[in-house]
Amino acid sequence: MRASLKSIFSLVMGVLVANEVFAQVPGVINYQGRVAVNGSNFDGTGLFQFALVDGGTNASRQATANAQLTATFVTSVVVTDGGAGYVTPPAVSFTNGGGSGAVANALLGGGAVTGIVVTGAGGGYTSPPTVVIGAPPASIVYQTFWSNGVGTVSAPVTKGLYSVLLGDTTLANMAAIPVSAFTNTNVRLRVWFNGGSGLQQLSPDPRIAAVGYAMNVSGAVGAGLADANTFFISSTAPAGGDGSMGRPWNSLYMLTNQPAGYLNGKTVLLLAGTYTTSADLVFTNTYTNLTIKGMDAQNVCIVSTNNNYRIFTCTAGTTNIVFDSLTLTSTNSNDNGGAIWLQAGCTVQNCTFSKCYAGDNGGGVYCNFGGTVQNCIFNGNSTSTSIGFGGGVGCNSGGMVQNCTFNGNSAPGYNNGGGGVGCLNGGTVQNCIFNGNSAMGPGYGGGGVCCLNGGTVQNCTFNGNSGSSGGGAACSYGGTIQNCTFNGNTSGYGGGVSSFEGGTVQNCSIIRGGGTTNSLYTYGASKWMSVWTNDTSASGFVTYTNSMNN
Repeated sequence: MRASLKSIFSLVMGVLVANEVFAQVPGVINYQGRVAVNGSNFDGTGLFQFALVDGGTNASRQATANAQLTATFVTSVVVTDGGAGYVTPPAVSFTNGGGSGAVANALLGGGAVTGIVVTGAGGGYTSPPTVVIGAPPASIVYQTFWSNGVGTVSAPVTKGLYSVLLGDTTLANMAAIPVSAFTNTNVRLRVWFNGGSGLQQLSPDPRIAAVGYAMNVSGAVGAGLADANTFFISSTAPAGGDGSMGRPWNSLYMLTNQPAGYLNGKTVLLLAGTYTTSADLVFTNTYTNLTIKGMDAQNVCIVSTNNNYRIFTCTAGTTNIVFDSLTLTSTNSNDNGGAIWLQAGCTVQNCTFSKCYAGDNGGGVYCNFGGTVQNCIFNGNSTSTSIGFGGGVGCNSGGMVQNCTFNGNSAPGYNNGGGGVGCLNGGTVQNCIFNGNSAMGPGYGGGGVCCLNGGTVQNCTFNGNSGSSGGGAACSYGGTIQNCTFNGNTSGYGGGVSSFEGGTVQNCSIIRGGGTTNSLYTYGASKWMSVWTNDTSASGFVTYTNSMNN
């Protein structure tokens, strides 16, 4: 029997799906469909295969080329992109250029245009005409996120209708659906059916909507991240959600679009995906005890699309706002904190800051009056070339930075420094690693850290940083550096550390980098105690110092 198939699909949404999904992790999708053979509803036992796929990408590519003139004639054509997916030589034509009559044929090899032969030069061209090469036939390639497996799944079909629990491993040949399948923004269900004439693909591939979000939430439940005090946001959820498990919000702006106190004491969980902002989300003094948490920092990304705003702002009076497990990219050309402005009692933890920029201080985070940044990674963030302080973090007035890693951040400001962290006025940096950061402006320097006015740096490691003064770190005016290790940092003044006007360097090991005048540069009423260096030259304020105090 030759089958002519069509299908009518429906996915059971809402509470029914949520109940199914939350019963186990990974969950199941209650799927109902219809099949017809030769226009008649099928009855009997059907054999099915299922897969979750994306919307498809056209792997074919149209070729391009440039025409070459001799005088006013087209004499040759140079292929600039052979394209892909051609099965027959495409037509070649010429437009514009002021002339007419040029004719050419395409040569084909391996599915691409390998050359174009001019068979008629035409005439009257005053500029090279545009070469138009015909497009190849479409070749749609699909990415598969999940399939039931290599076998078929049996299901009874009555008057064309059938129902199956996708992902239910109690069914023969049915594989579980991983939560990761729904970290993608365009997930569709593909079905193959065998009614006696072999497997044939049904069409269309219906898009998964609320089911996918519920599956993603099920991962949160399974990870112990969700309870009665948890709200949810999904970057690909439909509009109109209420923040519940089954109907997540679809915008970060729902965080600040709530009545005063509505989210206090709550956790807002960001499901895997990419989120965008065009203006900063401001948490005022009515917010307290709120945690904004991603499923994990690798798969929850927030990107600012406006170069004038950071992503999150905590104003004075906010208490215990926690940002957890997020990846942030933002440019705030106007102010402090490229991605986040943090206030006293607020925390950023387990986050990654990548290529953030601040027009003033704190390329990634501005940590002010007691805010805490912990267990974070800062990659390639920067501050202004004029006054910027702290390429990764600007830590001020009691702020705390601990257990963080800083890679390739920069603070090229004229007056300030601290490629990784600018720590001042009682700020503290502890147990951090600084790799390849820079502060080469003529200001205070400190490739890894610039520590001023009572700031403290403890138990940190500095590798390959560079600064105009203090390749690894600079401490001045009461700043203190204790129990730190400096390897291969470079500067004209203090390859490892520059300390002046009352700075203190204590219990540190310094191995200077090449091209550096000295390992430790001091000036004014600075102190160094129990400092070990490998610098045995006669140049510089410190040559080889052990347990020395000036």
